[in-house]
Amino acid sequence: MNRNKPKYGDELKLRLPSGREVDTTIEYISEAGEDRIIVFKIDKAVQELIGYRKISLDAIWWSETGKKVPNTAIEYEEKNGEQIPYVIKTVAGYTNKVNIKILKQNEKYAIVDNYKSDELKKLGYTAEEIEDRKTIGLYDEILKNAK
Repeated sequence: MNRNKPKYGDELKLRLPSGREVDTTIEYISEAGEDRIIVFKIDKAVQELIGYRKISLDAIWWSETGKKVPNTAIEYEEKNGEQIPYVIKTVAGYTNKVNIKILKQNEKYAIVDNYKSDELKKLGYTAEEIEDRKTIGLYDEILKNAK
C-alpha cells in the first residue's frame, strides 16, 4: 500500500475505543481539496460499534516490530554495489558502526532490526566481519548526523 495516498481496496486495521484492532478494507474515498472522506468495510466487531453515535478510531496503515531510529542517524555504505544502512552506536565513550536492516520508514523515523548472519553473508560480508559485527539493542545510544 502506498503510505502517502490511500486508495480503494487497501487493507488496514482500525483500533476501536476498546483497544481491539479489526481488519478493514477501504470501500470508498471522496476528496475535495485538502479534505478526504474514507469509508471502511468492517466484518467483525460490528456489534461493538452499533452503540456509538459518534466514534473516534485509529487507522493503522502499517505495523512493524523493531527499534525506532531517527532518519538523521542512518548512514549508508556501499558493499558489492548495494547501499547498506548503518548507525553509529556509542558504548562507554567508544563508537561502533552497526549495520541495520530498515523494515519500514517514513519522513522522520525508521523501524529497524539487526541483520541475521546469513543475510550479511548474502550481502558479501566475510565470516570475520560477520563474527565481529555489533548489534543494535533497546536503549542503545546512537549518534545523529554522525558524518
